[in-house]
Amino acid sequence: MQSIGRRSGSVEQSIAVRAAGGIRPRWAIIAAGVVILVLVGAVVIAWRMIAFGRPGLVGTVLDPPVPASDFTLSDQFNQPVSLSGQRGKVVVLTFLYTNCPDACPLITQKLHQAYDLLGPDVSGVSILAVTVDPDRDTVARVRQYSVEKDMLGRWHFLVGPRSRVQPVWEAYGVAAVPSAAGAGQASDNSIVDHSALVYLIDPAGRERVILDADFAPADLVADIRALRQGA
Repeated sequence: MQSIGRRSGSVEQSIAVRAAGGIRPRWAIIAAGVVILVLVGAVVIAWRMIAFGRPGLVGTVLDPPVPASDFTLSDQFNQPVSLSGQRGKVVVLTFLYTNCPDACPLITQKLHQAYDLLGPDVSGVSILAVTVDPDRDTVARVRQYSVEKDMLGRWHFLVGPRSRVQPVWEAYGVAAVPSAAGAGQASDNSIVDHSALVYLIDPAGRERVILDADFAPADLVADIRALRQGA
């Protein structure tokens, strides 16, 4: 957008200089038409920026926002937690499992860092992690994981039977498929191939931003603060 502004300025300056030198009226009309076309183009591009993304938010911005599908599952304290119960806060929603060897520990670590970076602003944030491995992730297991990752009191790691968690995956476009070696097995070595996404839901309960596993904690914090301020 800045480059467009510079180009518009250059055209206007060029026209002004030539006008000062006494150009013919018909060329003045043509030049004025060029200015109008440039300005119209700038307006169109600005409109597209507004339609497809809001300045200040990092990640894939959903604009217009999408109402977030509600759900209720049990957390690491065996307490029911619903998405709608977090209304008024910015919700960070992700999908993990305790035996994950790569993306999940990374996302957990970044969420921990973001929590610390938020400082007092964390009171207006709720972090929810939904299991993608309901057959093995019990309340006791996600509690142990939360303790190991120093997230026990920082988030809600949500579990439930497959019949209750699978609709949540589907509502948020999350794939969760046991690997061929792990399909139908209860081994701790079984791997679940799943979408490593982080959703940001605004205080009004609308999906606003999607981040992938490579997000920077500082960017997550900036997005959270922007949504709290009404971005």
